Amino acid sequence: MFKFRAIILSFIAATLSLAAMLIAPSSVQSQPANSPTPTGLSLPTLPISTATPRRSALASPTPTATEDLPAPVLTLTAFSAQILAPLMAQPTWTPGPSLIELDGKPQFVEFYADWCGPCRDMRPALLKMKEKYKGQVTFWDINIDNPSSGRLVARYQVQFIPYMVLLNPAGRLVRTLEGTQTEESLDLALKALLKQ
Repeated sequence: MFKFRAIILSFIAATLSLAAMLIAPSSVQSQPANSPTPTGLSLPTLPISTATPRRSALASPTPTATEDLPAPVLTLTAFSAQILAPLMAQPTWTPGPSLIELDGKPQFVEFYADWCGPCRDMRPALLKMKEKYKGQVTFWDINIDNPSSGRLVARYQVQFIPYMVLLNPAGRLVRTLEGTQTEESLDLALKALLKQ
């Protein structure tokens, strides 16, 4: 998964660089003063100053790298920053759980991903349940994108997320919850799990 992202990021960066080169003007040609235009009209001569151009109050006294670039390149730079920033802001992978360790308590195993909107929507309800059942139930958060969690994803046949697996103290599957759950449905499922 990580190599695929790196390839995509390289492709995007190369495409944006190529587009910047194609859009940026290579040279500017000017029309001589008072020469006839294609319509036959002549343009008035404007006085040209050889003095150092003045900068507005918003520009820095010395040019920065972005001030030297043409506007289309600046636009592409901002566009690429918006596209690449979320992709580059992925957390570094740390070893995740690869098996559920039994501790004599029922187990609540949630399979999720950082990019999953329904998983994020359900997070406040899960946090309340973790607080309410602290010490009675062991909670596991399994990120399906973490390579070390692949064994658990395969074992419980996770096809979509959010997906929750409820195990009794012996580690046997009691129930699965599929999709977004309300606080009330989570509470009922955990109460039933404690009765097992």
